[in-house]
Amino acid sequence: MTTARGPQASVADAHRASELNLMRRADAAGQRLFRELVVSRIAWSAVSEASRLIAVDVVAFSLRAPGCSHPQPCNLVHCMDRLEMKAVLGNRGPRLPGLKLAAGGGVGGRVLATGKPVEVPTYGLAPFDPDLVDLVAGEEGIRALAGVPVSFGGEVRGVLHVALRREGVFSAAAIEALTRLCTYAGAALAA
Repeated sequence: MTTARGPQASVADAHRASELNLMRRADAAGQRLFRELVVSRIAWSAVSEASRLIAVDVVAFSLRAPGCSHPQPCNLVHCMDRLEMKAVLGNRGPRLPGLKLAAGGGVGGRVLATGKPVEVPTYGLAPFDPDLVDLVAGEEGIRALAGVPVSFGGEVRGVLHVALRREGVFSAAAIEALTRLCTYAGAALAA
């Protein structure tokens, strides 16, 4: 027996199919990313794959970095308390690449501190360091920003930042797709 389905059912089916396709593309992107074995190439591959996966204006990849005065390279776990942006696509000015964020500072710092995705739909009104807000919202024109943890084995190794130059929110499917991509990036960093 067949039943007539209304227009809402076909819209819902199309939406589910679109989300499923996005997840397949995220897995394929992550598998390509996992083939990289050099940290700088993982960072650049991750921003490239993310920019192809969802429509964003700026994509950046930050890695944990030491915030200590020990001889470098310092790999003590308690010293790896900040992030440093290693790869950025779509930036307008020269200050985002190499930017350092302390744990808890900005979206990336909050992701580092919590290990969970963080989204800010109106960055100019965010309760972060005024200099950081001026750089991100003022100089770069970023209005909405999300950060997704790059983790492996329960340890946050970095953050993938995606941004829009208009106010908005990222869909749950977009965050899930980026989370999948970041899972592969975390595994590649651990290899």
